[in-house]
Amino acid sequence: VPYSSHAKNTELFQDRESLLFGIVRALVNAIDAKDHYTCGHSDRVAAISRRLAQQMELEEKKCEEIYLTGLLHDIGKIGVPDHILKKPDRLTDEEFDILKQHPTIGHRVLKHLDQISYVLPGVLHHHESLNGTGYPDGLVGDQIPLKARIIAVADAYDAMTSDRHYRDGMPFEKAEEILRTNTGPQWDPNVIESFFAASEDIRMICFRSSVSSQSEQRKSDADLIAYQVE
Repeated sequence: VPYSSHAKNTELFQDRESLLFGIVRALVNAIDAKDHYTCGHSDRVAAISRRLAQQMELEEKKCEEIYLTGLLHDIGKIGVPDHILKKPDRLTDEEFDILKQHPTIGHRVLKHLDQISYVLPGVLHHHESLNGTGYPDGLVGDQIPLKARIIAVADAYDAMTSDRHYRDGMPFEKAEEILRTNTGPQWDPNVIESFFAASEDIRMICFRSSVSSQSEQRKSDADLIAYQVE
């Protein structure tokens, strides 16, 4: 292939990838715009998930796939009514049943993006528990995709340590004790072991301001695009 043709093909691929990740960023920003209390949550879950994957010594490509899955894990909340997402009190059982539809909605939103089809298992199953009490499908143990098991830990930790409408975020120590207590019934022991091995880095991720998080996110998107092109 002539060099000029190769260069043109590379440029077209980069343009396509830039468009794709621009769409991903727009979707994540749409979720953040719905509720300022959860602004930055998806970025932090993505970063924590990637750090966990690195600690588990997954190959670089898998780490980046998990990162993008973490970014999109809550995209289904686009379909959840604002009065539920922004409710200042705890949800009723009926409202929680509606909120629990967001993994299925997210899967439905993303299933036609063939280039990133690898995110679908994590988006759909990040609220499953090892003992089968999670949702939407009540999967047990290794039936739950590894990406989903990783994101489940990252999601829970950031949710516990972040402020919500109805409560302040927990201290890191308290959230970490909950992770320890529920290892096995809810969370994968191997993921939890990796969490505590990388806990210092994970705490730093959660300390980031929203401004620095967005700056780091843009760099991460650029790195991911460059990685895909190489």
